[in-house]
Amino acid sequence: MLHYKGYDISSLKPVLEQALQDGYITDELQWRRLQRHRNLITHTYNSETAEEIAENIVTDYYEILQKLALRLEEERGGKQIKIFT
Repeated sequence: MLHYKGYDISSLKPVLEQALQDGYITDELQWRRLQRHRNLITHTYNSETAEEIAENIVTDYYEILQKLALRLEEERGGKQIKIFT
């Protein structure tokens, strides 16, 4: 969907920047933090770091991801999509 809207989807950074500008996401600090953790987790082999980030997904990021899911659902005209159960 974002590709068809003209988003540069080659990496997370331009997607976040455009999504912030377009109002898809609003909590910039949390999304930047999520981006840092995403970058860290893809290159870590430290189980403590991985567990900490996994915990942050549940405690910190679920809410902002849910807000994005609802926003995208609204744009789709109310057609429900199941991203999270």
